[in-house]
Amino acid sequence: MVYYLSDNIISSLGFTTSENFEALKAGRVGIKIINDKALYPEPFPASVVDTQELNTRFSKLGGDGIFTRLEKLLILSVTDALQQSGIDIESERTGLILSTTKGNIDLLDKENRGGFEEERVLLWRLGEVIGGYFGNPNRVEVLSNACISGVVALNTAAMLIGSGKYDNVVVCGGDLVSRFVVSGFMSFLSFSPGPCKPFDEKRDGLSLGEAAGTIILSNKPKESRNIAWLGGASANDANHISGPSRTGEGSFIAIQKALKEAGLSSAEIDHISAHGTATPYNDEMESIAISRHGMESIQVNSLKGYWGHTLGTAGIIETAALAEEMRQNLLIGTAGFSKHGVSKPIRVVAKNEPARLDTCLKMASGFGGSNAALVLQKVSRQSAVGSQQSAVDSPTLQPSNPPSSQITAYCHIKNNAVYLNGEKLFNDSEAEGLKAFIKNAYRHFKPKYPKFFKMDEISKLGFLAAEVLLSGQDLENFPADEVAVVLSNSQSTLVTDSRFQESIRADEDFFPSPAVFVYTLPNIVIGEISIRHGLRGENAFFIFADFNSEFLTRYIDLLFASGKARASIGGWVDQSAGDFEAFLYLTEKKTAKNHADNHTAEQVKKLYNTIE
Repeated sequence: MVYYLSDNIISSLGFTTSENFEALKAGRVGIKIINDKALYPEPFPASVVDTQELNTRFSKLGGDGIFTRLEKLLILSVTDALQQSGIDIESERTGLILSTTKGNIDLLDKENRGGFEEERVLLWRLGEVIGGYFGNPNRVEVLSNACISGVVALNTAAMLIGSGKYDNVVVCGGDLVSRFVVSGFMSFLSFSPGPCKPFDEKRDGLSLGEAAGTIILSNKPKESRNIAWLGGASANDANHISGPSRTGEGSFIAIQKALKEAGLSSAEIDHISAHGTATPYNDEMESIAISRHGMESIQVNSLKGYWGHTLGTAGIIETAALAEEMRQNLLIGTAGFSKHGVSKPIRVVAKNEPARLDTCLKMASGFGGSNAALVLQKVSRQSAVGSQQSAVDSPTLQPSNPPSSQITAYCHIKNNAVYLNGEKLFNDSEAEGLKAFIKNAYRHFKPKYPKFFKMDEISKLGFLAAEVLLSGQDLENFPADEVAVVLSNSQSTLVTDSRFQESIRADEDFFPSPAVFVYTLPNIVIGEISIRHGLRGENAFFIFADFNSEFLTRYIDLLFASGKARASIGGWVDQSAGDFEAFLYLTEKKTAKNHADNHTAEQVKKLYNTIE
């Protein structure tokens, strides 16, 4: 079993979980009208952290180094959670996971960069800065999967602890209200003119917020009455990269798998913390997913009416608030909600009320068709000790007994050539850059997919690699919700980010495009692959400095071992200003060990290095 040790929330409502929760109990809304032309040419509603208070609190930490606004938020958040936990952050047995959607994206504007090095905008570098500050000896795993990043990061931490990789994992997340993000959401016309109104009849869009949050998980309980993570999952709805399934398919599957891992039925859930962005389609989709699980009588709330949508941080701070609701047995009312406004008769919490909260569900959704869920439950020390012993004895996730799995195909696009299982299928040495190469490769392979031409280059690259990889493969042997897609890269979407940044650089030449902005998320390539092939399994996108076969292999094997997947597309899809590369491989879980296993980190690395 994996236990919840401590947490922190930093938002416009406070710098600790306690400060934030007291503000929620009092009904304080942190969303205000912001009039700052550096962030947006016109006034807009958002929830932002007080800069003076941030700098004052950070200065009290002392220490050396110059840090960005986001780095200060993350360091303060982790510091507070560590002080409550009693764990050793400098131990090799303590892991660190960073969840963020855009990281230091404000540094993409050269006027904001100051003395920071150019690569500080890269997400893996942000992870290095945070890990280095605390002296953690392990590589910080950076997860960037749109707005489900926080929940997936917590689920990842629990898997790593359950596998014996770490005793403790610090999960931190942060995102800023920046000109980049505000302009992008404004281009979608998705902002509410005031604080958002989740699940309300008159909901008219989301509100943005900036925040940092930290949750520390462990293999050992801390208190006599503890909270445990029981299960979690993610899923793609394979519907649209910027719109949720009208049947709530991805959310339904994520909840179903989280409950299955927790060993619970939907009737045993006491409370649901929804994503609840207050956009028409998101709230409707969530209500359908809840209804499909027969949970219409379970009380549901959304906290985004207080501190806005905090992107990659949302799953962390909302889970921390959910844990506090459980500790205090108190449901927090949904700010902005007045009259029921979704098609299903779910029970939206309108005002604070006491309730016995022993077992709770957290939901999350995001661009790229991504959805996630996790389950928390109160446990006594007696049951915790018993569960802890059984978890240690269980062979399921132990690295000494990995699942039987095999790589059945791999595709490599590199040096202007396309290879399948080591055989060169296409070469275009004269093409200059990814745009020219991918156009000619598409004409060669002829996948007949008109939507291909709407994608940005990195999505086209990953899409084409998946087309070649899956040619001749029979995925019909696997249910759609049991095929995972686990990808990674180094640059996130920096090339597309730079293109969007240029469109918002100056007020007099301001033309943000929603068609460009939606591709400024690395997991969109997962969405495009999932839509094309109807895949509704686990989704995760990690950011590494270099291709990391060890982590990808462990992650995929843990999905197999926990029963969340039976096949997986894993790999690397990366694009920089002057280079590009895609390496995708298909792994299948085997039911019998009568074959030569070749899904090992060494084998994946060997295949990756085949093409020099």
